[in-house]
Amino acid sequence: DNIAELLFTLGLPQLPASVLGLATPPKESPAVRLTLRHDFEVQGTNTVQIVYEETSGELVGSSLFTSLPRLDFPSLPDVLKPPRFLRSAKFDVTFMDSMMRITRGDRGELRIYLKDYGMEPPPSGLQEEEY
Repeated sequence: DNIAELLFTLGLPQLPASVLGLATPPKESPAVRLTLRHDFEVQGTNTVQIVYEETSGELVGSSLFTSLPRLDFPSLPDVLKPPRFLRSAKFDVTFMDSMMRITRGDRGELRIYLKDYGMEPPPSGLQEEEY
């Protein structure tokens, strides 16, 4: 899946906390998270083909949004969907280890993916300053 987050730099409107049902106003920065789901297939030893299938969205970044459902955008009926080859892309993996993957796309783009460890400890053998 590809995930894109659109951040709102101005933050939440400054509504009185009592209107929001909170003791103090929220300090978080809200965002819209869009998830583009793809099917993928490994081809050969270093090529991956992805095919776009659907999109969903959700509001994140504030405790105010935890009760809101994720929105799945309607998919087109199969007869109206663009052909599979127009919804697909191929990527050659040129480098990959436990922290990073570098790929070259069929349209010439270079993509660098870094593993987000978040609150997880780093993989064994890595020092904290190395990640």
